[in-house]
Amino acid sequence: MIRYLSCLAQRSLLIFSVFSIIMLLCNNVFAEDSQNINTDKDLSIFLARQIKQLDLKNLILPEKITKDNITDYTFIDVRSKEKFDENHILNSLNIPLNQIKTKSFLKSNKILIYNDGDVYYPIIEEVERLKSQGFNVWILTGGLNKVIISGHSFIKSDNNKINNKIPVDVFFTEKDFSHWLFINTETINDKNNFLVPYSVSIPFDVKNEGQLFATKLSDEILKIKDSSIINILIFNNDGKNYEQIDKTLSNFKYNIFYLNEGLEEYKNFLLNQQLLQNPKTQKNEPCREC
Repeated sequence: MIRYLSCLAQRSLLIFSVFSIIMLLCNNVFAEDSQNINTDKDLSIFLARQIKQLDLKNLILPEKITKDNITDYTFIDVRSKEKFDENHILNSLNIPLNQIKTKSFLKSNKILIYNDGDVYYPIIEEVERLKSQGFNVWILTGGLNKVIISGHSFIKSDNNKINNKIPVDVFFTEKDFSHWLFINTETINDKNNFLVPYSVSIPFDVKNEGQLFATKLSDEILKIKDSSIINILIFNNDGKNYEQIDKTLSNFKYNIFYLNEGLEEYKNFLLNQQLLQNPKTQKNEPCREC
């Protein structure tokens, strides 16, 4: 009996060992397959840009808000409470975007919604829904960042901090809007340039303190028909040295943002999107040893 149990235990151990080796081989095949994605070809669906225009009738420029008419509006800050506590427009209400529709008492007010000025897509959709429900609502063009840059005095703030970093997933949802000007500070032949083919290449040279960069950026802005609603997104490969660029452009009166963690992180994000939407990229067939 003891000999039989010993034999059975050895056989079980052998079966478990063989199974573990097979699973390891399968995982290696999947890993190799994921790494062998043809980046240029497989990401092409995510690189195209379908231009969307901002509806100007839904926008109000900060320049239109004065001390004489500011009390005509109810400002709603749809950012997080943490950001709201840092700085906000005086007398603003801090209400999440998807909760405004529950505040029926606001229907008689002229509502101005704002965030940092970086994200328009969800606000535009919600404004259309709110209008259909009887709300008088507009979007504050450029958000709080634009208000701060413009030097308005109706800000409640301890530091007037500007939140100017954009995560890669936000960039992906915003890239189609025509009010964005995308600036790539890498060289024109850089390996990652294909990720944002509609960007303008203006290499940033630290040696001359970026003065040539600032001049070329000004030239690009002049080409835009209506620069009053422009947002500028600047990026490089690794998301570093943005502070030097920001210092160079400190006198610019435009909303300037920077792609958080750069193009390398954006590429990783797109690869993840590709795997999620095209599961065939993953190995579904059994591995060689299965």
